[in-house]
Amino acid sequence: MSSTTRTSRFQPPLVIPRTNQDKRIATAYNLLNAYQEGPYMVHKTTRAGCTTALIAESLNREERFLVVVPTNKIADKTVTEDSIKYSDRDACNIIRIPSNHACLKNQELCERYPDLRSLPILPLADSCPGCENYYSCPVTRILHEHRTCDGIALTYQKLVALMMAANSRPNTTAEQVLQNISRIHNAVFDEVHEIQYGRSTGIAIYSDARKGNRWLDTAQYMSLMNDFEHIRKVLVAFRMLLDEADVQNAVMQTYNNAADDNYYRHKLSKTLKNCYCDMGGESSTKFIMAVYSDIIKLTIARKEYKLSMPDVLALYRIMNIVTSEQVVIHGTRDRGAIKIMMVAVDRLFTDMLRSFIMSIQNKAKRTLLTSATICSHDYDQYFMGKTRSHDITFGTGGDPMETNSKMLILADSKKYGSIGRNSRYNKKGEILDRISTLLDLYGDDDCTIITLSIAEAMELEKDLEAFGHPHRVTYYKAPEMMGVSSDARVMIAVGVADKPSNSFDAICNTKEESLILREEAMHCDTWQAWSRAKDPAGIVPSLVFALGCSLEQCANVVTWGFGRTIELVQGDDHRRRSVKVRVDRQVITSPKVTQCRDFKTMLELANSHKTFKNDFVKTERMAKHCQNSPINYIIGEIWQKVTIFYNVLKFQLLQGYLINRHDTFAEQGIGGSYFRISAPVTKTLIQNHLKGKVTIGAYSTSENGTCKWICFDIDAHRKNDDTEEDAIQKEIKAEDDLQNLTSFMDRMQLKYLVESSGSPHSYHVWLLIKEVEVEKAYYFANAIAKEAGFDGEVNPKQRTWNRKNQYGNLVKLPFALHRKHNVFSYIHGWEGETMNIGVYDISDIEIPKVRKNRSRSAKPFNIKLKGVRPCILAALEKELSGEQGNKMRVAIVREFYNFGMKDKQQLIDMFRGQADFRYDKAEYHVNKVIEKEYNVWPQQTLLERCPQYLNCESCDRFDCKGVQ
Repeated sequence: MSSTTRTSRFQPPLVIPRTNQDKRIATAYNLLNAYQEGPYMVHKTTRAGCTTALIAESLNREERFLVVVPTNKIADKTVTEDSIKYSDRDACNIIRIPSNHACLKNQELCERYPDLRSLPILPLADSCPGCENYYSCPVTRILHEHRTCDGIALTYQKLVALMMAANSRPNTTAEQVLQNISRIHNAVFDEVHEIQYGRSTGIAIYSDARKGNRWLDTAQYMSLMNDFEHIRKVLVAFRMLLDEADVQNAVMQTYNNAADDNYYRHKLSKTLKNCYCDMGGESSTKFIMAVYSDIIKLTIARKEYKLSMPDVLALYRIMNIVTSEQVVIHGTRDRGAIKIMMVAVDRLFTDMLRSFIMSIQNKAKRTLLTSATICSHDYDQYFMGKTRSHDITFGTGGDPMETNSKMLILADSKKYGSIGRNSRYNKKGEILDRISTLLDLYGDDDCTIITLSIAEAMELEKDLEAFGHPHRVTYYKAPEMMGVSSDARVMIAVGVADKPSNSFDAICNTKEESLILREEAMHCDTWQAWSRAKDPAGIVPSLVFALGCSLEQCANVVTWGFGRTIELVQGDDHRRRSVKVRVDRQVITSPKVTQCRDFKTMLELANSHKTFKNDFVKTERMAKHCQNSPINYIIGEIWQKVTIFYNVLKFQLLQGYLINRHDTFAEQGIGGSYFRISAPVTKTLIQNHLKGKVTIGAYSTSENGTCKWICFDIDAHRKNDDTEEDAIQKEIKAEDDLQNLTSFMDRMQLKYLVESSGSPHSYHVWLLIKEVEVEKAYYFANAIAKEAGFDGEVNPKQRTWNRKNQYGNLVKLPFALHRKHNVFSYIHGWEGETMNIGVYDISDIEIPKVRKNRSRSAKPFNIKLKGVRPCILAALEKELSGEQGNKMRVAIVREFYNFGMKDKQQLIDMFRGQADFRYDKAEYHVNKVIEKEYNVWPQQTLLERCPQYLNCESCDRFDCKGVQ
């Protein structure tokens, strides 16, 4: 392959000669077949299984490999556990080279002196074979098993430590280890983006005078100067460096820039040459190892010198600074306080990695640099001569399992910042409520919560515990947030992995370069962390609730490909910048990113992508909001707790949410009337209904006495004897009723469906509920109607269910052809194939028990009442219209009948004064009321069914309240 080739793609084979036919193994098989030799940049998406598959396939081919990773977790989990499971080999020998702290001699030393565990580096003996622990120590395993091992795994930090130790003295254990790990076929440098920022060490040398501190004082080290030669050299050089006029001037200049109100326009860093880095002619690595030895001795004896462990650890940072050829004076602002740091870029770290990669370039057949977040860093510098790496993808789109297609990222309508009105502190209550809601809906085990830093993670954990919903919180750059698997499929992210505007000033030449590197780092850390929610198998849907993250931020975070660059576009106010991510070829897949105008929309879209695990979880917080009123209880401040959102097709809406019973239905005839059909409701029947071939109605009650919808029926049906004025008034009233009802439901934040039912100015307003006893649906529906002042038909109409009243009433299903008017009904706002619906769980509603169950053998006279009540008499003088009027007519007939008016004609004649009186219709309803013996309606029933005709406050009929 030509060294100038930069891009390549391939399609994995459908069949491979492996027992494990996993697509990722197939992709690795094809990749290693296609690319036999040379250095390659392997682009992939996150959670693609690239490293695991490459190692597993290397095991299958018996090609010895080396894997270098950024964290111990990746080394332990991905390399030494997962890759073996995916290979066809029954037995594998992968050597994991641990840190020197795992040396049994060092462990014994740490047992005697526990402070040593805090040191970043502990050295190995010059020669280990003579040690009694040689064959049992995990550190020396590579020395005696290197000929039989299948592969080797270690961290970048460990590799650099070995290189430094080997360069300090010849013929050491470190040198032998490096020789052994260099005998490989495949070299894999995993999550290689971690080396693109370099390493740096910093120490505060000047702090804001308002805090009472100025220049760093090193007086605490004076007592050890005579006992530790190499530490003394470090401290003397550091003191001389601080006293340099150039350093003093750079500190003051940087401080003044940081104190400026427009500090964000300045590059708060100044690079200076360090004239004191030459430590008496000693090589840099040899001198550093000597200082390490001094620090170990000082740690053991630190109390004799009255030093704390932070004082000892500061010596590491001072050593890194004074041994660097350049230092950077770097200013930081933290909540108004200003600190000036002296920073040294750890170029030795990068140099050691480069030196090692070059040393194996002609030994390893393949050198694979892999990452899902490869940015603009020049990786060709790690190879000798003019060798250039080839850009390839790990399968089509870098995503062989199509994991991104199962992921949805929900962007917020606002940003959470560190300061200002939308700061994370000011929005703490909102953040806690949102997180608690999501934990309730998806369950604690399926959710990961992440925030900016370890400090904010700890604070959020405390807040959640105080809020009544304890849960672990992690942070960006945590070890478990990169390269390792997770079982949780919901990520709750409080902001992106943002960093201060001057985070990279110390390692960049210009402010523009610093800001670009900052954006790249944010994108890398955020995407690596969010991707822990993805299912590596590409089966289970995953969600990211990007709380306080804008659409632009989210879109940039998930955009990757060859030649990725970032452009910063300056805003008009010189502070706001838009960030444009560009890729030469967008060869890496991306998940879907959707902006949500509010949290309610976020929940709706989330549930349509990944269904809520829990419908409704009652917490102590909720109990504080619960009131006696069912409206307050169900749709008050915590309405979202009882709402389940779905995205449905028309067919799904009818079949799953509007048909209560599937064993029978009602069919509409040409004249508009209905007749019941004793036949099942089949898929074909519903499809024919949608096509207009048949029009069916659904009964309000199932065969088990349950209901899963409420329907408010608003109509302006014209009668034969209606004048034009009558018709207009009905139309006006219908539109007013619709406006009043929907306005009330909007205020209550209820999600409902408005259907134009097929007749002019006639509507069905649907409220979907989780299936409950019809009694609860009836009570809830009428409670809404009462509070909304709705004077129309409310379904279900039956309070109770029994075998003689087993169907309830019927309502025509939506999307139907009205047979009388030859017009299709439609639901407002339904424009695409699907629509979001809300389903409310009212199963916890408590219905007031104010009366005993009535007996069917009730006596026709209620002896507790002293005659017909005033409200019943007064109602006869009013116009009885609408649904409440019809219910009052029933109450009137029952009242007068039970108190002795047995003449049916007299009962009919009572309603002759009503504008809509029709003898045949009145006769029919009177007969229906009196055909069975029941008690009169008690006060509570009257208040539920026809409250507009009552005035109980001014009534002196106290016996009415105790009616049985």
